[in-house]
This record gives sequence, C-alpha cells and structure tokens, in this order.
Amino acid sequence: GWFQAGGIKDVNIGDVVVATKVYGYHAGKAEDEFKTRPEIALPSYRILERARAEARKDDWVKRITASTNTKPSIPKVRLGAIAAGEQVVVSNKSETCRLIRKHYGDALAVEMEGYGFLKAAQARSSIDALVVRGISDLLEGKAQADAGGSQELASRNAAAFAFEVLEKFVDSVQSSPGRQVKANINQFAIEYVHIPTQPTCFVGRTDEITQINAALDQKHPSVIVILGMGGQGKTTLLAKSLTTRELLPFEAGLWFSAECRDFTFSEFINRALSAFLGKRFDKLVVPRLDARIQLLLYELQSRQLLIVIDAVERWLQGWIEAREIKGLHDLSLRQGAYEGLDDFLQQLTALTNGSHLILTSRALPAVLDTKSCTILPILPEGMSRSGLQGLPTKDAVDLLERLGVVAPRAKLYSLAVSLANHPMALTGFARIAKKLGGNWESLLSGRGFDPSRAFHLLVDEIRNHVPQRLQSEAILKYCSLLPEGATLSLLTWLYSSEPDNVLSPQKEFDLLALVLTLYDWNLLLWEPHSQTVRVHSLFAEYFLELITITSKNSIHKRTAGWYGVQSQTNTENLRYGIFAIRHSIAADDPEEAYEFMFKGSCDIPSIYQRMISGGDLWECAELLHSLQTISTNHQKAECILARSQILIELELPLRALKDLEVAIQIANSGKYKSTQETEVMLGKCYGLKGVINLEANRATLAT
Repeated sequence: GWFQAGGIKDVNIGDVVVATKVYGYHAGKAEDEFKTRPEIALPSYRILERARAEARKDDWVKRITASTNTKPSIPKVRLGAIAAGEQVVVSNKSETCRLIRKHYGDALAVEMEGYGFLKAAQARSSIDALVVRGISDLLEGKAQADAGGSQELASRNAAAFAFEVLEKFVDSVQSSPGRQVKANINQFAIEYVHIPTQPTCFVGRTDEITQINAALDQKHPSVIVILGMGGQGKTTLLAKSLTTRELLPFEAGLWFSAECRDFTFSEFINRALSAFLGKRFDKLVVPRLDARIQLLLYELQSRQLLIVIDAVERWLQGWIEAREIKGLHDLSLRQGAYEGLDDFLQQLTALTNGSHLILTSRALPAVLDTKSCTILPILPEGMSRSGLQGLPTKDAVDLLERLGVVAPRAKLYSLAVSLANHPMALTGFARIAKKLGGNWESLLSGRGFDPSRAFHLLVDEIRNHVPQRLQSEAILKYCSLLPEGATLSLLTWLYSSEPDNVLSPQKEFDLLALVLTLYDWNLLLWEPHSQTVRVHSLFAEYFLELITITSKNSIHKRTAGWYGVQSQTNTENLRYGIFAIRHSIAADDPEEAYEFMFKGSCDIPSIYQRMISGGDLWECAELLHSLQTISTNHQKAECILARSQILIELELPLRALKDLEVAIQIANSGKYKSTQETEVMLGKCYGLKGVINLEANRATLAT
C-alpha cells in the first residue's frame, strides 16, 4: 500500500502523517558501531503550508464519509519527520528500529519510498512534492493489524487528506498571479515574499502568542514591534502565532525580511505597492520614493491590511555601519539608514483603521521612541526592557527532549541553563548530540559552557564534528557573504573557482547532499522551491569573522563575475546585473562595477539604461551613490553626473545642484587624462545647471 507507514511515536492506527522532512536512515559508515551519515529530503514549502492549513480543519473528513456512507471516527493529522529505508520494520526490538529511535528521535513513522520520491522531485524545481502517509500498524503486531483491515483504513484516510490538499492547493496556485507562497487562513492570506524558516520543534511561548493576538485585535496602535537578540526565536514566534490563529481581521497580508540584505527599503515599497495595487501601480507614473510612500500609506488607510518586516534592524544605521546594534541607548545607531524609512514608520503609527505593521528587530527604531506602538513581549512592571529572552527552563528541557536528547530531567535542566536557554543554541546542541550518537556529555567535559557565549562556543564544537569540514566551511562562508542567498549553481561556481591554495586538493562531492546535510545540522536555511541556500544571521556573523579581507574580496569579485554572465543571458531579470554591481562594490572594485553599470552592447542596454527605462530611478540613484563612494577621478564624476540627471527627473533640483558642484570640482582638479575630457564633463555639468535654473525661473514667473 503506497499510502501506508508504520507508527513509531505519538500516532495511532488510522492517523495521517504529513512529512515535514524524510530521513534516509540507511546512509552511514559500517565500523565496529554503525555511524550514521544522515540524508534528508524536504517537501515543497508551499504545498506543505497548504497541508498545515488543511490539518487545522476537518473538511477532508467529508471525503471519508462520502466513500463509506458511515460516520467514521475522526483520525488525527500529524506533521513531522518520517524515516525511510530499504527494510520493512515489524518489531520495536529490531536493530533498525533501535537505530531510528537513537539517531532520528523525532521521526513519527517509518516507511520505504518517501525519501527517494522527494529526492527525485528535487531534481525538478517546478514540481511541488509532499509525502502523506496513513498509519497502518505500530510495528508490533503488524500481522494482526493488517488482518483487521488497518491497511485499508490507513490508505483511505491518507488518500482523503491528500486529495483535499491537492484540490485546495491547485485552486490557490491557479488564482495566484505570481510564484510567491500563500498560506491561507480562512478568508485571509499571507503572501510570503520571503519565506520564514520552519522550526524543527516549537514549545512554550504561550504568553507571547497571546500578547501578539491581543495586539492584532486592537485597531490602534498600528505598529507592533517584537524585540529580542538574535536566535531567541522572534521570527518563529511570529510565524507560529499567525499560522495557528483561526481568523485574522485583514483583507490581505505580506511578509518581508530585511535579512535578505539585498532587499532595501525602496524595494520593499515597490513590492508592497505591486502586491496591493497590481497593475494600478506604475513606477514610471510615480517615480519619486516619497510619493510611493504616500501611496502605500493611503492603501493601508483605505483597507485593513497586514505587513510583516522581519529583522528590520538591518535597515538601521548601526547595522549598516558595523553589522550590529550594541544596545538601545545610542539614538544615532537606531535611526533609519535608508531615506524615507523613519518618515514611513512615523506616519504609519497614526493609522487607526485596523491595518498593522509588525516588525521583528534586535533594536527599536529610534523614530518609535516617542510614538504610540506596541512593544512585545510585555514584561512585568519594574523589569528593564531587554526583549524576548531565552525559554523558561522547563520549556527548554521540553525542547531538548523533543529534539531527542536523552537524559534525566535534572541533567537536562543543568544543560539548558548552561546554554542560557537560548533556543538556537539548544537546537544546535541537540543536532550535534544526535550526530555523536547521543553521547552529548563529551561536548561539555573539561570546560563547560559560558552562558554569555553559549552560541559561539557551540558553533566552535560543531565545526569540529561537521562532515566534510573543508567543503562545509567553504559553503558556509560563501553563504555568509552573499546577501541575497545563493543558488546551487552559484555555490558550484564559487567552489570550483577557488584558488588552489585555499581548497587543495579540490575533491568532487555532491553539493546538494552536502547542503541538505548542513540543513539537517541546522547550519543552513534551504528553500527547495527556489533551490536557494541562506544562512541564519547568527551563523553568518560567526563565519564572517573567519574570512580574511583578501578572501572576502575574492568571493565578492567571483560572485560579481557569475552574476555578470547571468545578466547577459537572462536579460529580462534585471536583478542579476544589480547583484553584479553590488558585489563589485563589496569587492572594492570600482572599475568592474562601472563596467557593469554603464557598458552595454548593441543588443543589450546597460544596467543604467534598463533601470531608467523600467522606472527604477530611485533605486538607480542609490546604486550610483554607493558606486561613487568607492570610485575616484573621472569615474566618480561620471557617477555623480548620472545621479544628478536622475535627481532632476525626480524633481529634486537642489540635491541635483549639490551633486553637480561636486562633479565640477572633480573636473577642475586636473583628474582627467586630457583637457578635452575635462571640457566635455564641465559642459555637461554647466548644461544641467542651466536646465535647473531655467526651470526655477519659470516656476518663479508662474507664481
């Protein structure tokens, strides 16, 4: 029976299990004791989210009723891990069962085909794949269960749920204009422009979820901020709250993440307007950022909408300058680093129609210090504000147990405290303990953990045990440096183009298998639908410290080259060219960035021309500003001149005049190779100044 599986824990005969991941449990090395090398396959995110939504409802049970003409008992739907291998497991005492319980303690069921099925589907990124199983036996007493009709029961229930998911999934995909993921909750849909990470386990946080729900039920304050340091679970908490609530009072919602560090504030405004207005938003008609901000605010005021911006500290001055926010006392570090951000937040706090903006952040944006907003978690009176903390110790112990760490609770209690009850540290520790065969006490012997540095000490230990360490660290370093995430083809290019003295000897290896292994170790974030790899910010901060300046520049330069090739072969995707410029700037290579920006061909316009013609004037001006800061001599002047032309188009003449004065100063400083070049540049600058003055005179006469 294709729909059937054997239950290992937390399930009964007839229950339905939806696989959030499938372990290939046979992978390993046969020594005196079998050493597992876990392989993992993942379902497609959007169909898994559809299954989550349907699991909260009983609609699918009607399909069972229709097929039997009787009222069946309602089976439970469980979402969790499944173990798959080449053996039929029929006893709890078998070697295979003991292996699964020891190394794959979160597996709910065991079967044979799911791993191979998902691995085959991964080869086709356009295919959405999901494993749904019905529990036909609990390993012991399989023959008796089969004789009692358990196989038919399991197949019927799993098929009923699978077809309900398929029907609803096809409807949602056909009605969606784009490829973004939608997770429907009754009449409300969140469109995930950036997909949040799904936790392996979630425990506790009931008070915080209640506080989020209460804040959303109030029409004012319209801005909700979830504060907390990295790795405490802000994103997970918010995602859990939104996806488990049965009804939310919004017409539509969007989820963005500033953690995708190529994603700027101006791009957020564009994406939000495109999502809410569709074809009614034309960048060419509304070229100025301030006008677009007002248009989005008007839409939020006219309809009851929800916007989530995760990791908004990435848009604050402190992060842009030093990649960190060192406390809440320094106002200048908490100011918006992007033009228009502070103004947008300030105006949004005045909304009273029920629209909400939810921010997760390591620091409160300074503009909200004196504005009405809800700051979560709400702490008892008298406690100083420090945001979301580690889990209560009882919940931390529960999390360790659910992640498969086996020990008396008193010992787990001490372990949790030594890890500062930090959710990410607890999860990472459980993963490495499982890889070491459960002998986790060896990780602590001789030194223990400093709670203030629990996470970094844990990653130190993980580096000593991660498989294929050389290749693994290379992949983690690449991902830490790539703000937009990395496709498998880009990672392959970076690894294969490493200088010989960095990775020598270079060995052939299965990149996808290594990525999935690192995902299983909780080191990488893997998005199977887009075949994209990212790294959590805490791991990125750790591995960035291991990369020398020379290596950083080399990785950025090679990445820019890869994007440059893609921009020539995928001319419709402007992002490739923009990434090529950004990585050239990050590599401190103004010559290359200048080439990407201004040099086109007879068949392909330059990135500058394509951005202007596409209405991305403000984004182009921002990119030119970044380029001019690393440029010298005539290239700097050319960037400033091009930017001033855009500012004139955006009806910002005073700023354009300021830029032109700088360009004239450079031209007069003798930096050009010839007198003719100097005269040409000065002619362009004075010509634009004349245009601005002429328009100013006309405006004066008109008034």
